[in-house]
Amino acid sequence: MLYFAWGRYADVIAVGRDIVTLWRPGFHDGIAYCKNLIGMSLYLLGDYPEAVHMLADARVTADEWDSPRPEALALWNLSLIHVLHGVYDKALDSGRDANALMTRLGLDRAANAPRAAAEAALAGDHPAMIRSLIRAAEEWVTCGDLFPGPVLAERAAQLAGR
Repeated sequence: MLYFAWGRYADVIAVGRDIVTLWRPGFHDGIAYCKNLIGMSLYLLGDYPEAVHMLADARVTADEWDSPRPEALALWNLSLIHVLHGVYDKALDSGRDANALMTRLGLDRAANAPRAAAEAALAGDHPAMIRSLIRAAEEWVTCGDLFPGPVLAERAAQLAGR
């Protein structure tokens, strides 16, 4: 988690893969959180396909262990990386699932931000997409397991510049 907060994404992947290799059943939530961080780090280092795979794996792992919070976070992050990568239909699917699960868990302050960003992108509504990305960026300040706010804010600024 510290490596992720420090922006040392290659270290997150290295340590995270060690954790995945050494992990044994019993600390159910932990492995899903770890895979979530690895997935985001992979995306931030430019490996979209592997990031999607790892975040989907985080979701499945959390679901298998009946751990809805890490499942919701993985879905939320998966939706955002699809938005950032321009794969809006998949972003919308993950965003809807994240929104529903986060709302059920009472984590609904910005549960719909990735879904709203995908909907706005599909509609060509850049101002709404920018607002949704900024809302998602603000959430990172309160939860380090979410996609880094500075990256989202930078993308929102790029869109605003257009």
